[in-house]
Amino acid sequence: MIVMKFGGTSVGSAEAILRVCNIIQSRLPQQPVVVTSAVGGATNKLVALTKLADRAEKDQADALVVEFVEQHHSIIAELGIADDPVFASMFETGIDMLQSA
Repeated sequence: MIVMKFGGTSVGSAEAILRVCNIIQSRLPQQPVVVTSAVGGATNKLVALTKLADRAEKDQADALVVEFVEQHHSIIAELGIADDPVFASMFETGIDMLQSA
């Protein structure tokens, strides 16, 4: 078994995610356990979003949510999975939760 962790710039674009997939695939005989974290810049945006929300700066918070969503939509579109109904439902549920917070 091998534990593999990817996050930040290593999953920050569709091209990077495909590279990670290839790395994982090359390690299948070792039975990888894969851990992923946020795409590059996402954690900083979420922290900034909580600060904006705490200060009731709704317009700036809304703009940051849009930027966050667009970043992820772009990656999803490039990967060609935007039309997958299961994935789309999960993604939209997550976005709904983010926007209602």
